[in-house]
Parts: sequence; C-alpha cells; structure tokens
Amino acid sequence: MNEHERLSRQLQAERLRCNRSQSAAAKLLGCTPQAISNWERGYTRIDCVSLFRLLRWYGTDIHAFLRACGLWEGEDEEESGEGRLRRLYLALDERDRQRLLDIAAVLAEEDAPQKATETIPLYRFLAAAGYPSPQPGEDFDELEADVSLHADFAARVDGDSMEPVIHSGEIIYCRRTVSLSDGDVGLFYAGDGMVCKQFFRDSEGGIHLFSVNRAREDADLYFPGSSSMTVICYGRVILPHRIPLPPV
Repeated sequence: MNEHERLSRQLQAERLRCNRSQSAAAKLLGCTPQAISNWERGYTRIDCVSLFRLLRWYGTDIHAFLRACGLWEGEDEEESGEGRLRRLYLALDERDRQRLLDIAAVLAEEDAPQKATETIPLYRFLAAAGYPSPQPGEDFDELEADVSLHADFAARVDGDSMEPVIHSGEIIYCRRTVSLSDGDVGLFYAGDGMVCKQFFRDSEGGIHLFSVNRAREDADLYFPGSSSMTVICYGRVILPHRIPLPPV
C-alpha cells in the first residue's frame, strides 16, 4: 500500500471514528459527497487545505494522522520547529507558500484575508447553465465569488474525464461566451447533452471536444465541419493556466 492509499484509508477511518457522514463533511467544505467519497477511496487526491479542515472538524491530531499514514517522522532534534518551518517555507514556490499560509490560518483558527466578492449563480448540474430561465433554489444556488475572477456563473463537474485539472465534484467558474480559442476549456451543449471539454477546431472546420484525462479518450467528441449536429458554447472555464492540447 502506498502513501496515497494509506492517507485515503486513514481519512475515512477518522470520519467513521467520530461518526460523521460524507454529506456533513461535504457541507463543511462546500463540495459534493461524491468528492469526499473519491478522496476516501483514493480515486482523487485531497488538497491540503481541505484535509486540514476535515481533520480539525474530526478532532484529529494532525501529527498523529500523518504518523499513521507514514508521512511524519518528527522534528530533527538539532533543528527547532520554527527553524524547520522557515526552511521548508523558503524551499517552496510562491503558489505553495500561499497554500502553506492558508493551512496555517486554518490551524490558528484565523480568517483568511477578506477579498471583494460578488454573487453569481452556482448551477447544481451542467445542463442548468444552458437553461433560458433557471429557477433559483431548484436549478441554482447563490455563490460568493472573488470579483477578480470576473466569473458570470459557476457549476459542478461530475466525472473524471477532466482530471487532473478539474476533479469530480469540483466547482468551476465560467465566463459567458459563444466563441473559444483552441485549447480553451468550455461548457458545451454537444449532441444531446452538456459537457465540459477542451476545445479545438481543425483546418476543415471540424470541432474536437477533448477530455483532458487521456485515459478517458473514449469520452472525446468530434463533429465534422459538414455535421448537422448542434454544438453550442455556454461559457469558458476560468483556469489558472493554459492546458496543452493532445495530439490531433
């Protein structure tokens, strides 16, 4: 059993020990019960902030948890905890440093710095993003989003075809648009349903909708330029970086 499998099993054991449900854990984090299940089964990797929030809620000592997973060997006797923390912090890149600060805020029970937010619809399922008149409380809930994202709406993705960029149960933020550039990830009505895929238009006008997870190449969609089937883009997914296209 590798470290990832041990962590997943131990995470489930801690939840069961304190008699918490996956639904309650999902409500705490603002994700789906399926996301909790995927973490506990080792299908997807839990992020550090969510892990530390769950452990605090379970009443689990973080050091004991890491030891049980074989991920903690204790401090170097010749190096203080403060010194070790500083050394590790300086070894991180800027993104991981911010993640470490977020974790520290959770541990210290401090609120993270407040950001300006705006209210956008969080659609409960992808198809609702294409409804002409979605119903509040039925098709979508209200979500406070960072204004710097310039997002028009959010939605939850189900399935593993966009791993590891987008995890099953994860909230994605989108901007309304009807056109995309090659390599953009978007929400589409394609064929007979809504999908989240990576977009590419070939030299003959054909539209390729790729799964980022190439193990799920079976979920790719292709519409020739001469096809009469409808492909409508409802939004571009806001991502921190561009994703390379697979070989076409």
